[in-house]
Amino acid sequence: DILDRLADSLERGREIRRQMVAAMFYPVFVLLVSLGVVIFLVLGVIPRFATFLTGRNASLPASTQLLMDVSGWARDYGGPVGIVLGVGLFGIFVAYTTRPGKRAVDRAILALPLVGGAVLYGAMAQAGWCLAMLLRSGVTALESIRITSGVIGNLAVGDCFRAAAEGLLQGRSLSKTFEQPHIPLMMRHMAAVGESSGQLDTVMHGAGEYYQKELAARVKLISVSIEPMLILM
Repeated sequence: DILDRLADSLERGREIRRQMVAAMFYPVFVLLVSLGVVIFLVLGVIPRFATFLTGRNASLPASTQLLMDVSGWARDYGGPVGIVLGVGLFGIFVAYTTRPGKRAVDRAILALPLVGGAVLYGAMAQAGWCLAMLLRSGVTALESIRITSGVIGNLAVGDCFRAAAEGLLQGRSLSKTFEQPHIPLMMRHMAAVGESSGQLDTVMHGAGEYYQKELAARVKLISVSIEPMLILM
């Protein structure tokens, strides 16, 4: 029975990761292509028009002059700026391999609009299913929360569950220990219901199902919202 629950939990966790990758692939791909097109226009096309217009000594609209000035600035300083950005991105990737750096990056991801909510819902779905599986398998609530904190991929959310485990060890109620920055209010209320009814495992499984649906809705919202924003950009 425990192995069946574990297999089900692993399948659900993989489905969550698949949804997150699917949600991020399209906007990231379109964003990279858009940046490539913009760089090509700014560095390759606009300078030719600038040379032509400058040779005619024509008075230009403010928007056209601004575009030409931006193109000239990009040609003069684009190289150093690109190097600085590349070094900065490399530094972030290196920092992400360390625990403090990963915690900082994961916390920043949660603060992003749209994407942060999807990451949080995915973490809550994973936490709900993991807690339900462990509690049904006879693991104590304290150990279940501790194990769940290590299972969650986002380190900032995992720290909240570790803090909840410490609060539970100090004798506080589960709903009170769930009063953490990255644990949603719905999760706290459901923990209180499960604690008072003695059916915490069932309620946590229901929480996982709820946040799975919220994650799917957020993924659709990202797909719908990102396309018009990128087109306008």
